[in-house]
Amino acid sequence: MPARILVVEDQDSIRELARAVLAGAGYEVAIAVNGAEAVAAVCDADFDLILMDIYMPVMNGLTAARKIRALDGPRSETPIIATSGDAQSAASTGMNDHICKPFRKTPNRVTF
Repeated sequence: MPARILVVEDQDSIRELARAVLAGAGYEVAIAVNGAEAVAAVCDADFDLILMDIYMPVMNGLTAARKIRALDGPRSETPIIATSGDAQSAASTGMNDHICKPFRKTPNRVTF
């Protein structure tokens, strides 16, 4: 069974690039466009990984990560990788790592 990845991103182009690359690599991909949708998705389903933008409307990624970490049960331990345009540390929110944007797909690879 393929790993399930939740991509949380408010920018259409980045969201679709991530979805296409991950689905093309064989992962099952779910989408959320803000932190509130991400928290709801994690409450409703299990994910193996969450890729979370930091700066989004409605609820930002830092707040969403804190809310996910505060959940009861194993869903609170889902690895969360922050994605943002700066190298700020998201460790205080319980995020596991950081990928700096922008990233783009080139033939046969994704460049960060």
